[in-house]
Amino acid sequence: MPTARPDHQRRLLDLQARDTAIDRIRHQAGALRSDPEIAAAQERSTQATARRDEAQTEVNAAEEALAAAEAAVEQVATRIQRNQQRLDTGTGSSKDLTALQHEIVTLSARRSDLEDAELAVMERVESAQAALDETTAATSEATTALGALTEVRDARLRELSGEFDREKVARAEVLTGIDDAALVATYEKLRSSHDGVGVAPLQGSRCGGCMLELNPKDLAAIRAAADDAVVRCEECGRILVRS
Repeated sequence: MPTARPDHQRRLLDLQARDTAIDRIRHQAGALRSDPEIAAAQERSTQATARRDEAQTEVNAAEEALAAAEAAVEQVATRIQRNQQRLDTGTGSSKDLTALQHEIVTLSARRSDLEDAELAVMERVESAQAALDETTAATSEATTALGALTEVRDARLRELSGEFDREKVARAEVLTGIDDAALVATYEKLRSSHDGVGVAPLQGSRCGGCMLELNPKDLAAIRAAADDAVVRCEECGRILVRS
């Protein structure tokens, strides 16, 4: 049976406490970094931004269509005006003037159709702008909500970082007081294979690690062992520290 100074064995419990605290901090930090609420808020923000970008694209397309419609109306109106001026001056043959009158009628009908199309495009622009305003507001709301959650998370992560640093310092101090490399190595090996707990106190007749009652024979053997004997729980295999 391996041996180690009783005070070194007791310090293992302090080392375990520091390691348990460090594991807890790492777990909490990991949970914060993968917080489903923040992930959901991020997804809502991403989707809202995508909808806003789509709405902006539609506004741009509608405004381009409106500019084209206005240009088409302006082009026909200019041609009507030019023909009307020629008609008013009476310059040209009767056949030419008749042709001008006919073209003015045709162009007027064309302008009416183009103006109707222009009105439809104006309605499209108005509708697209309303959608853009709505999605912009939704994006702002989603971004603000995400920012608030992220700020709280980051503040807590900073707190945990401070706690982690303090626990690491405390662990190093405890480890300095255990001048037994073999004992520490055994503890580390057990901790890696026993859910982070390599040592536990003997609490009456119960192991403080697995919380199981030791059978009378094992308990008697433990109690009869020398003070410097490194005893193990027969149920879970962890180092048992006697008070």
